[in-house]
Amino acid sequence: MSNEALRQAYDEADALHHKYADLYDFAPIPYFTLDALGVIVQFNLAGAILLDIQRSQTRPHRFAAFVKPEFLPVFNRFLAHKLSGKCRRSCELVLLANTHRPERAVRIQAVTDEGGHECQMAVIDIAASSQSVHHDRRHTDPEHQVVDDHSTQTSAQ
Repeated sequence: MSNEALRQAYDEADALHHKYADLYDFAPIPYFTLDALGVIVQFNLAGAILLDIQRSQTRPHRFAAFVKPEFLPVFNRFLAHKLSGKCRRSCELVLLANTHRPERAVRIQAVTDEGGHECQMAVIDIAASSQSVHHDRRHTDPEHQVVDDHSTQTSAQ
C-alpha cells in the first residue's frame, strides 16, 4: 500500500470515528460503560443528564450510588452475572431522585466485552414507555427485577 492510500484509509477511519462518537454522545438513550467494580468509566450526554453528573468531572462514580437502596442487590447481582457471562437478561430498577427529576424506573440492557472487564449499558426509562402499565408491579417489587430478554421481546410485540 502506498503512503497516499494509507493516508486516505486513516482519514476515512478518523471520519468514521468522529461520526460514531457523535452518535454515541448525542443519542437520546443514556449509555454507560462500567468497569468490573461498577465504576462508570464512560457515559454519553443523556447519561449525564439522567444521573445529573458533569461530564467534565474526573471523580469516579459507581453506578450503584444512583440506584434506590432496595434495588441494590438486584443491580449488583445483575452486574456480576453480566460480567461473568452468565446472564442474558435485562434488569429493571428504580434510580434515586436528584435535583432535576424524581425517582425513575428504568430497564438496563447490557453487554460485556470479551474479557468480562467492562459492561456497556443502555438505560431505558420504562415509566415513560407505552409498556409502563405492564411494569408497575416490577418497579416497586425488587423480586421481579430481572427479566429474561426473550420474554421482554415477546411482551414488546
